Amino acid sequence: MIMQKHLITITITIIILIRMLSGIGYALDSSKVYLLTAIDSGGNDSVGATVAADGVNIREVFEENIPSNRLSVQNIAEHGLTEQKILTAIKNTPTEKDDTLILYYSGHGAFDEQRGHYFHLQNSTTPFRSVFLNAIKAKNVRLGVLITDCCNAQSNIPKQPDNLMSVKSPATLSPLFKALFFEGEGIADITASKVGQCSFIYGTADKRGSIFTWVLCEELSAEKNAKKNWKTIFDIVAEKSNKEFIRENPEGVFVRSLGVTQRTMNPYTWSLPRITGNVTDNVTDNDIGNIVPAQRKRLGVRAENTPFADGVKIIDVLPGSAGEAAKLYIGDTIIEINGQPVRNENDYVRTVKASPATMKIKVRTANGEIKTGTVFLQ
Repeated sequence: MIMQKHLITITITIIILIRMLSGIGYALDSSKVYLLTAIDSGGNDSVGATVAADGVNIREVFEENIPSNRLSVQNIAEHGLTEQKILTAIKNTPTEKDDTLILYYSGHGAFDEQRGHYFHLQNSTTPFRSVFLNAIKAKNVRLGVLITDCCNAQSNIPKQPDNLMSVKSPATLSPLFKALFFEGEGIADITASKVGQCSFIYGTADKRGSIFTWVLCEELSAEKNAKKNWKTIFDIVAEKSNKEFIRENPEGVFVRSLGVTQRTMNPYTWSLPRITGNVTDNVTDNDIGNIVPAQRKRLGVRAENTPFADGVKIIDVLPGSAGEAAKLYIGDTIIEINGQPVRNENDYVRTVKASPATMKIKVRTANGEIKTGTVFLQ
């Protein structure tokens, strides 16, 4: 029987941060992936064994697809995980400008409507994910990735296993991992379940861990020799995760906090990145950016739908753009343009396209403050 993670929406967010260096190409042959795993399994609840399995699964899928000389894996803390330990590990990771830095966290978490997603660590602290995202950004690497698999449920749990399987490092980089993690460009924002749903794990005696993370790792392993884009992988993982949930619990799961029976688990994405390499099923700017190329040149801001259709959240501001000049920031939510409400991506694209060169804009900042201003479109 699947154990409920007791979280309205679990954000498995993969934030991919690209910094293009003027006049310098990507040094793909010498770049390296640094994987930091933060497994919060130190409490006395039933989720600990599951998150321990998540850490093993994530580590193994990377070790099976990236040669050891191009991969560094560090487990930040098996027990006693703290915000400072995570931040220190990020800061001390010896990345270069062309490297990839990945932080994977598994444990408890929740979502605050005003300030967003946060971790609920076993030491009872609740650091917001933006703290770790900003730390990754400060590294100025070519590609930054933040993946979290979080929960709220409290129950007894076995200690994390001490003996982990040894994975043989491959001689060469797998095509899929090269495409996704060395040639990915843009921002990916993915959740394990849509708003109004909970995310689930396998039973405590089952070493597979969380459904979404298990399916994700299985798919990455199965398709490692194919060059596929993020959208293709996500679509497959989303379908299989839902089927797995239904197979494990065909009658659904009663969610006490919601007072309803959940019968599906539907992973959802707001944004997916491009692949710069040669793949046969690549996505277009319109597929991934939520703003057509001509639109982006005018404002220089990429945005995505919010869970409650109350605006579009800024996920990228191009350097030197009109948006940057107007002091629009990643994390702000655009709620109005030229006096017209912006509820979703379609409203956003339409209002910016129709705007004169001088555009009035209203945004809600990450801390809930409402601001208005003028943007001079380029």
